[in-house]
Amino acid sequence: VVTDAVGKMATGKMQGDKEKQFQKMMDTMIHTEKWTMRPWRMTLENQLSSWVMYIPGMKDSAEMKEMTKFKATLDTMSDEELDNPDSIDMKTKERIAVKSGKSVEDINRMMMFYKQSLVVRNWLVLKNSLKETLPSTELEMRRMQENDIRLKKINQKVMAKSSTHKRTG
Repeated sequence: VVTDAVGKMATGKMQGDKEKQFQKMMDTMIHTEKWTMRPWRMTLENQLSSWVMYIPGMKDSAEMKEMTKFKATLDTMSDEELDNPDSIDMKTKERIAVKSGKSVEDINRMMMFYKQSLVVRNWLVLKNSLKETLPSTELEMRRMQENDIRLKKINQKVMAKSSTHKRTG
């Protein structure tokens, strides 16, 4: 019985911390004037330095390993690349890959995750500007996204923008 009570308290504390971290990420996404790889890197840093990393097994999870790789790659990028991700062409990706010890495919995967965060950010900014209810948890956000047809249009716009810049090689 005591073990159950302690377990429930720990689970409740972890859930509360997770919700605080989610709210901090939401605030950053909504109130950052221009969403680039620089604020995205900051959200990764916050996640990687959170209490979650101290849970046995979490640091070795596939998700955390991938975020760690993304963070290491972002740390090798120039200010220009971090602030203007749409300017990153194939030649730049190759340079980043060499400098970070990753493949171009790894860079492309990281760029896709960044673009997905941009889609979410643009959706949140739209909801906020229309004074719509914002999600308070990750689960609530997923549910809201499933039912919001505007998300598809935002996604198409973000992906179209990124595919129209010239590719040099």
